[in-house]
Amino acid sequence: MEPERWQRIERLYHAALEVEESRRPAFLQDACGGDGALRREVEVLLSREKRAEKFMETPALEVAARTLAQDQNHPNPSVEEDELRLVGKTISHYEV
Repeated sequence: MEPERWQRIERLYHAALEVEESRRPAFLQDACGGDGALRREVEVLLSREKRAEKFMETPALEVAARTLAQDQNHPNPSVEEDELRLVGKTISHYEV
């Protein structure tokens, strides 16, 4: 895809974020005119925006809190002990 096309998609995406969600379809219809491919590209980005807002937010905080609590219970572990402590553990949907 040409850089100018990406820039246009990016501008429309950011502009659409400023529009109330219920008014976005009409905004995109006007902004994209008859360019259905352009509209679809922007709509795909917008649909992923909601998922991206919460990406790792809660799990990262939970993991950090647990790690801090464990560190307080076991002060100054060696690097090897610290690494072994995580082996076999599941963090979010990842297994160490």
